[in-house]
Amino acid sequence: MYWVNANLLVSWITLDEGIHDVEVALIARHAPLFNLRDNPRVLAELAALRVACR
Repeated sequence: MYWVNANLLVSWITLDEGIHDVEVALIARHAPLFNLRDNPRVLAELAALRVACR
């Protein structure tokens, strides 16, 4: 079994409007490491590595 299958959960919801606002709120609340935009706890090291790898 792959680590991803054992350790990650994915969910979908359907929205007619306001999806951007919901996305921003979820990113602000959960601060996922790989989301740099709208994330209040961005890792400076990750942002720098992304720039260096472009």
